[in-house]
Amino acid sequence: MRSEGRLYRRCGCADLVTGRQLDTRCPGLAGDQHGSWYIGMELPPALDGTRRRIRRGGYPDAAAAGAVLTSLRIPGLPEHPVLAARRRTRPSAVSCRPPESARQ
Repeated sequence: MRSEGRLYRRCGCADLVTGRQLDTRCPGLAGDQHGSWYIGMELPPALDGTRRRIRRGGYPDAAAAGAVLTSLRIPGLPEHPVLAARRRTRPSAVSCRPPESARQ
């Protein structure tokens, strides 16, 4: 089942005692100028039954993150340019072509 998705804010601040990231528990997130916005969405399970989800972040405000989330929710809308660029620049894990060393 595909979820509607969620918006949340987090930062990279660390706990002074443990050194672990505070993420969404940082007290600085109460202000407007701290942290960045993220989106999360659950997708239907893969054919083998494994869980699939999308998590993207680094958006400057809730409006920018919300626009990306809306474009993911509504089928038929053009893909968000940032996600499309990421998809184009990532090499495919499976290739039909033999490696360069095997070509003659």
